[in-house]
Amino acid sequence: MKKYRVGFIVFGLVAYCLFLVAAIPADRAFQVLQKRSEFLANKVWFSGLTGTVWSGMAPEAMIAGKGCRNLGWDFLPAGLLLGRLNVVIRCKVQDGTLRGILSLGRGGVVFRDMELDLPAALVAEQLRTMGIGVSGNLSARIERLAIRQGRIIAAAGTVLLGGAQVGSGQPVGLGDLKMELTTKDGAVQGVLSDGGGPLAVQGTVTLATEGAYELKGSLQARDRSQPLLVETIQLLGRPDKDGAVQMALSGRLPEIVF
Repeated sequence: MKKYRVGFIVFGLVAYCLFLVAAIPADRAFQVLQKRSEFLANKVWFSGLTGTVWSGMAPEAMIAGKGCRNLGWDFLPAGLLLGRLNVVIRCKVQDGTLRGILSLGRGGVVFRDMELDLPAALVAEQLRTMGIGVSGNLSARIERLAIRQGRIIAAAGTVLLGGAQVGSGQPVGLGDLKMELTTKDGAVQGVLSDGGGPLAVQGTVTLATEGAYELKGSLQARDRSQPLLVETIQLLGRPDKDGAVQMALSGRLPEIVF
């Protein structure tokens, strides 16, 4: 009976401490953390912080050189029982939005139930697409995305590139492209398909935990009356008897830095 009583006392003290921490104003907490973290001091900036550590908002923010607006957060206390810090985040980036659950723990960073709608050009810039102009709207529904030491180690969800175009000056329309993400045998696998537009695409992408990727598939112009699209596809290889070009690309994604 005495052991149970001690347990309740410890639990009560921990809960009380968490309550005190949660009640700290967000702006004051950030000032303290800036003095202890070089990253926060040099790479993170907030304007108009309101609320508390537990739940707050910043009308404007700059994180590692990337600006966002209406950044809000709400902590989920249940995750502490599993040794993870879970927080619901939401913000606007340029003309897009992002919302989901960010989970931090010893095993790395995990994003869950993420929903995002962003300009494709913004994402292409981060992926360093060799100077190839990419436009359209990128939307994604990610059930789980796990990152450890700057590398993606697991992913599940759907990514849609709507109204895709490539090139500058006179862009080439590709239509809607989709990729279904799963994780199998320790590697992330993506199945590529199209929405029945100008470009017919089929393929798979495999991403290893060390960042190496391999893409295999085929491209074909459905509408042969679009010479620019046909010429662009033929730059990637010699068409077969059906007019499809087989593609095979490999490389290494840059590390994801927070």
